[in-house]
Formats: sequence, C-alpha cells, structure tokens
Amino acid sequence: MTVRADTLTDGEKEFARALGGNTPAYRDVLTSYALELKGQNLINSPSFEVTAAMRGELLRRLRARGARLSEAQWEGAAGLVAEQLEFEITRYVFGRPAEFARRVSEDVQVKRAVELVTKARTPKELLALAQRPAQD
Repeated sequence: MTVRADTLTDGEKEFARALGGNTPAYRDVLTSYALELKGQNLINSPSFEVTAAMRGELLRRLRARGARLSEAQWEGAAGLVAEQLEFEITRYVFGRPAEFARRVSEDVQVKRAVELVTKARTPKELLALAQRPAQD
C-alpha cells in the first residue's frame, strides 16, 4: 500500500502565500469564531457542516485584521479553511476527543488502514493486502 504525503493544492498554496504574515491573525480568527459559536449554542451536533456563510464570516474578520486576500485566493482554499474551522469548532464545542474522532474519521490513510484490517483474517493476509495498490 502506498501512503502519499499530505500535500496542499495549488489554490491552498496560493492562499498560504497570500496570507503570509497574517497567519497568526488567521489562527486567532479561527479560534475566536469557534468560541463565539460555542457561546451562542449554535452548534448542536459533532457532525455539523461548515457553511459558506461561516467561511464568509471568517474572511470578513480576517480582512478586518489586515489580511489582503482576493476572493479567488480564499475560494482556492475553501476546503482547507472549512476543514480547519470544522476541527476548531469541534474542539471548543465538544472537546478534544470529539475533535480527534472527527480528524480520524476524515483521514484517508486511516480509512484505508481500517479497510485493510477489516478485510484481512491474519497478519500475513494484511501484509499481502497492503502490498496491493488501492482501488479507487
């Protein structure tokens, strides 16, 4: 089994470049927004979804902190931003164990490992399955 390194898309790389020195502000905005949502009791389930409106609010707050991001740069990292916000909200609303569970449930490598362990009846069979390319 080949496990590829996690990499950023071109859009996510452009977002990171554009964010530049505003990375601490980005982290602050993620955390403060997550805490605000917790205080307002707006998130009721650990399986909530980040909405376009939530991402829009993050961008508004980030720009208020001095970040200069174009809509294209922001949208190029929409998936990454949503994922980071989802983990942050989950941590503050439901706790670190819930955040960890969410991260693991969305991790491609972990999903593949669980799939292989479920299929294999013996350690030898597991190793043989792991040598085969993944079927997408």
